[in-house]
Amino acid sequence: MDNGILSGVRLLFLALLLAASATPLAQAQAKQEPLYGYNSDWTFPRSQWDDFKKAVEASRPIHERLVDNGTLLSWGACAAILHTPDGLTHVEWLQADSLENILKALDDLSKTGPPFTSATKHADSFYLTLVYNHRTASASSGFLASSVWSVKAGRDQEFEELFKKYYQPWLDQMVAEGSALRYTFNTPIFHPTTHRVYSLSVVLRDGSSFDKFQAIVRTMLEQNPALHSAIGALTIEEDQHDGLARILAYQHK
Repeated sequence: MDNGILSGVRLLFLALLLAASATPLAQAQAKQEPLYGYNSDWTFPRSQWDDFKKAVEASRPIHERLVDNGTLLSWGACAAILHTPDGLTHVEWLQADSLENILKALDDLSKTGPPFTSATKHADSFYLTLVYNHRTASASSGFLASSVWSVKAGRDQEFEELFKKYYQPWLDQMVAEGSALRYTFNTPIFHPTTHRVYSLSVVLRDGSSFDKFQAIVRTMLEQNPALHSAIGALTIEEDQHDGLARILAYQHK
């Protein structure tokens, strides 16, 4: 991939589906070791969107090699479906079991060509994945549904426990059934504010899987009327937002 994926990383230190094939899921563990991730977020003029997709395909062999040799656990790229005037249009991500392996992958990917010169905005971030489950899969279509919450100071542990109690069980079930290929519950390693930010990213097999995802969320809130109030008490409402993107490429070991 273009070495634009590295832009800003050294200064920061080095800082989301389908013509797919899937094999049995990896079982969620009661106690999970954290994983590490990297996002490269881009804003491109509409006339350059096809160029981004071509660059993703050109880098696919390198990404696949990095998964095969164990450097990466997963990687992907997506294009936003829901747009805002100043929002991002495309995202690339990597995930590994260490920051060292993330940096190794970035070094390999930096050798594939010049940076994206047409991007009007770009941001990199590293994050810690606290809760997750997946199926071994490769895809070139599908959807990435995401939610972001900013949690009030000192309420981090309460929010994490709320997620594990109300969200994790049905997300694990969606992975078990195959409608979700992967989900991750994350928090940035570098925090730009005094409030801890959390995100949920779910790779969904197809449009019917997205419908199911939405229906489950509605049912969860209807069956647990106090949940909405609890989320409101723990988070900063104006900072909460949801996203939907189209998967361009995805692989998980």
